[in-house]
Amino acid sequence: EKEEAIKTLKKALIVQPNNIALLSNISSTLAELDKFAEALTFIVRAIAVEPADAELLARYAVILSRSGDTNKATAQFKQALDLNAHDRYTLGSFGTHLLSLDEPEKSLEYIEKALSMDPNSGPDLYNRACALVRLGRLDEAMKSLSSAVLSGFSNDLLLASDSDLEPLRSDLIFGPQLDQLLIELRE
Repeated sequence: EKEEAIKTLKKALIVQPNNIALLSNISSTLAELDKFAEALTFIVRAIAVEPADAELLARYAVILSRSGDTNKATAQFKQALDLNAHDRYTLGSFGTHLLSLDEPEKSLEYIEKALSMDPNSGPDLYNRACALVRLGRLDEAMKSLSSAVLSGFSNDLLLASDSDLEPLRSDLIFGPQLDQLLIELRE
């Protein structure tokens, strides 16, 4: 399904080779398929068209982070934040990146800045929960997970397997609550 979407977007790109939305969408979809090298080529093309777009730089940084180039990703996130310190996508994505670097306090700071702009962002609420778990704040984490699901977060596989949530799963109180969230997601 995603492969077909990529083919369709690439065909549209023939007619509009500098269309930032097309370039960014192709890049994001390729990254979802773990095709990072190809994803990077499309996001770099988008940045060449619009080099001062903080969100494009953040998307580039996300792909770098997911591909394991964490130092370069951190530098790109900082560059994106220098361009626009109030871009919700950049703030939330940088918070997620910091979580992958095992910096939950800094992560939480950036994710909460993103949530101050969109308190119903399911992915940001989910990542906030992960940071809170790492900080040992299980009650707050469970509330954030519940809010994430209520806000449309629907990745039941991630919720069921994310190692960040293991302390919740193994907790006598929060384990059953997490199980109930999974049941609700799968209905």
